[in-house]
Amino acid sequence: MDTRNLPPVHTPPEAWSEPWSEPCYQRAHTLDAQTQAASLSSWQQHCEQLSAGRFEGLLEDLRFDQLQVFRETTNQSVLQDGSARSGHVTVGLADFDAGRASFCGHQIDPDTPIGIQSDVPFQLVTAARMELVGISIPSTALQALAARVDGPEMAGEAWQVPRTCVLRALGPRRQELQHLTASALTLGQQAPNLLGPAAARRTLGLALADAVLQCFRPEHVVADLPTCASSRQRIVRLAREYMQAHAESVITVPDLCDAAHTSRRALQYAFEDLLQVSPITYLRCMRLNRARRDLLRQASQGVGAGGGGVGDVAARWGFWHLSRFAGDYRALFGELPSATLGQVKPVAKLQH
Repeated sequence: MDTRNLPPVHTPPEAWSEPWSEPCYQRAHTLDAQTQAASLSSWQQHCEQLSAGRFEGLLEDLRFDQLQVFRETTNQSVLQDGSARSGHVTVGLADFDAGRASFCGHQIDPDTPIGIQSDVPFQLVTAARMELVGISIPSTALQALAARVDGPEMAGEAWQVPRTCVLRALGPRRQELQHLTASALTLGQQAPNLLGPAAARRTLGLALADAVLQCFRPEHVVADLPTCASSRQRIVRLAREYMQAHAESVITVPDLCDAAHTSRRALQYAFEDLLQVSPITYLRCMRLNRARRDLLRQASQGVGAGGGGVGDVAARWGFWHLSRFAGDYRALFGELPSATLGQVKPVAKLQH
């Protein structure tokens, strides 16, 4: 494979003036959802596993200069939130066969790309066995490219896009975008020497930038949530904020209703619609995920460092019956908490 197979770019070479540097490719196999989220360089992300079973994930990450292409696969449903790379615009494309996925309250399908502006919080709920590919481009570079392609008078209009959004179905362009990202990642893994020359990196960068620019055309952006979806997103956000602020305390459904200014029924519908679990099930998942983080941290430091083992971790997150905690933990993560504490599960990385 070489850069001659990349799609043509509809702009002259001088439209791109960013300096290019040597590419860096990283591939990571993970056995924990938060570990995978933390493995994506330059992103601030938090991840919670929602569906039951042992987690397995794969992350590929290619960077040169300030441009990034990544692909991540997961075998469990996860709730992922955080903020994207500073100073960048990102387009993502999900692929899954079954289940539901949502982005910032929007239901998405495999032909629905998502868009994230720089430094803006987002929330993604994945389907189980889902693949997500993404391209992050510096905002200033895309604005310069838009001015070159559409003319200076059109660049501003072309970039009046929401902070987070879903985009209209790509149709045939979906295959082009998938081929482009797959080509870039394959080059990074198998033939990084082909990206050694500055001209090759420039060609690849222009192709990626042009693909992102086409996705963000104003006619492709779907900005506004339906009123009911916006209301449910607000309810879930307020309830989760309360859970996070009082994670070590007893939390009841009436507490959540008061925090979200809503009824019990509306609270239930909102969580089932956006997260596909009930509020109480999510609360238990959230606490179990926090307990897992503590156990993994202790495992990496040695049992007893910063905590007293499984019993103390369980009590810290509101699990007073140790046997019930162990059963719930194994049901969600596919292993007993003692197994998590007893061994370190490092991320397996290949980088060059």
